[in-house]
Amino acid sequence: MYDEEAVLTVGDGVGTGKVFHYVNGKYDLHQRVYRCFGFSKDVSAKYFYYYFSKNFYDRVMQMTAKTSVDSVRYEMISDMNFIYPSLDEQNKIVSKLTNIDNLITLHQKQYSIKINFLLNINITWEQRKLGDIVYLRGRIGFRGYKRTDLVSEGYGAITFSPADIDDDGHLKLENNTYISFDKYEESPEIKVHEGDILFTKTASIGKIAYVPKLREKSTINPQFALLTPNNNIDNYFLFLSLRTEDCLTYAKNITGGSTIPTMSQEKLKEMDIILPDKEEQKKIGQYFKSIDNLITLHQRFYYLFKAVNDLIIKSISVFSNSCIICKYVFWVVVILE
Repeated sequence: MYDEEAVLTVGDGVGTGKVFHYVNGKYDLHQRVYRCFGFSKDVSAKYFYYYFSKNFYDRVMQMTAKTSVDSVRYEMISDMNFIYPSLDEQNKIVSKLTNIDNLITLHQKQYSIKINFLLNINITWEQRKLGDIVYLRGRIGFRGYKRTDLVSEGYGAITFSPADIDDDGHLKLENNTYISFDKYEESPEIKVHEGDILFTKTASIGKIAYVPKLREKSTINPQFALLTPNNNIDNYFLFLSLRTEDCLTYAKNITGGSTIPTMSQEKLKEMDIILPDKEEQKKIGQYFKSIDNLITLHQRFYYLFKAVNDLIIKSISVFSNSCIICKYVFWVVVILE
């Protein structure tokens, strides 16, 4: 057990180079988690978290010959260049980004409360089995892919994994893994399209994403079940329903007892879903999608503000020892005021 300010990142697995946590207080660690702590007086740990989480994946990919990252080596972190301004400027950046974080979190909490409240008002709604209202399938075992099937971006199709889903059900469309087009065409039944729903059935049980408009051909890895709602079901409404506490609890209760939790697709089909008529589904879906769009807008401002600050730092930085240090910077701290 530790009691300190630190930044954590996973050392291996599907979240390598993508999952980061800032902690300030008591916490514990599992194996293969890297812990950055003991920051010098001129570095804000929270600023380091923002910088590190934004830049580390690119750093890792530059140090591997493969198209995906299996594990992090110590020197990937210890020898990484770190750009930072004065402590006062770091604190200004942290304050701005934290305020945006808090605003996004507030919207998300309101979003979650309203979903669970609204979807429990079911006086005139009917109960259906999930398997009756969706086309549900997964990657067939003998059509799984190997490391030799992985290719670089531009030479194949995206294969989504649970690491590509954030905590709000958004599907990340950058830093993805790709498989060859031949392997992609081998399983046409699991080609992913806009409006589909990805449901994690192995390890991170119940992690769910709604598929937005895609720029590239896409498929799924073996950890997903792919759901395509029937014509009389509003896709976004079903996505909201599957993220309610009742549905997530059901999903976690039907997992197998092995070391890696696994859910059978047949049991998933037995999940009960409460539905109004199609018109009500659309109204509810559109209402919550507008809230989701507001959250996304704040997130875009967040990344825009951070990108501006990153650009300023890089454009006028000087080299000192093994770190890149920016000494004199005029910060655009009013961009979101």
